[in-house]
Amino acid sequence: MRLLVIRHGKAEERDSDRWPDDGQRPLIEKGHVESRQLGKFLDVQGLIPTRCWSSPLVRAWQTAEGIALGANGWPTIEAEDQLGFDFTPDGLLDTIRRSAAESLALIGHEPDLSQFINWLIGARSYGGVEMKKGTLALLELSTPLLPGTAILQGLIGPRHLRS
Repeated sequence: MRLLVIRHGKAEERDSDRWPDDGQRPLIEKGHVESRQLGKFLDVQGLIPTRCWSSPLVRAWQTAEGIALGANGWPTIEAEDQLGFDFTPDGLLDTIRRSAAESLALIGHEPDLSQFINWLIGARSYGGVEMKKGTLALLELSTPLLPGTAILQGLIGPRHLRS
């Protein structure tokens, strides 16, 4: 199974006056642009998943929408609460197992995504993968889906997409 793990793009700074609910904090324009660029990259590379799950938080959902605008044939975006709230690696992996998807895009937040990737590839907390805003990690998951057995095939940030 191919897994595309994407951290949301650049968002507005935290501001409890403007967004008392931090889940409502949106992307900035640069985040929108970079999301569309990532979608174009995925399209050109033939990396269109069969399913797409996004955190329901606004900045992640807007990232998913931007990717969909840039990528032909992007699947319908599905809200997955585990990517926004109450994250546990075991819980998310169980949900992935039940999905029976051939390939899956996950769009969410830090530090959960880095922890999940490092857990999947068996990396220690030091020297592991760090997901900066707008970064894509491409993993290959073996069957059965078990922690420590995934292969990290690529890590691409927004800076790479601009060049």
